[in-house]
Amino acid sequence: MALAKSYSKINEKKQIIILLTASLSITLFLFFIDEGYYNFNWVNNAGNWIAFFIYFTVIFAFQVLFSNIFLKKLKPVLNLVLSIIGGTIISLSFLILGFLFWL
Repeated sequence: MALAKSYSKINEKKQIIILLTASLSITLFLFFIDEGYYNFNWVNNAGNWIAFFIYFTVIFAFQVLFSNIFLKKLKPVLNLVLSIIGGTIISLSFLILGFLFWL
């Protein structure tokens, strides 16, 4: 019972750290599989770091917005899980559409 209560109490600082870690992990994974090379050779190019920062920032921002706007009334753990999943899907959709219209 105490374990369940401890999981339900996630404060703002912990939630931000978890969202930052999730955003970093997702962005690193996307850059790892980019162009089918499955490596981290992209770190040698300064332009790739700019794209990495843009992806990381947009994914994190949408996760926070999704958490604070749509999922505010849910339990903290459910809010966190759904904000990682939903925020990532929405942010990647937004980025893809943005790049399609930019080209």
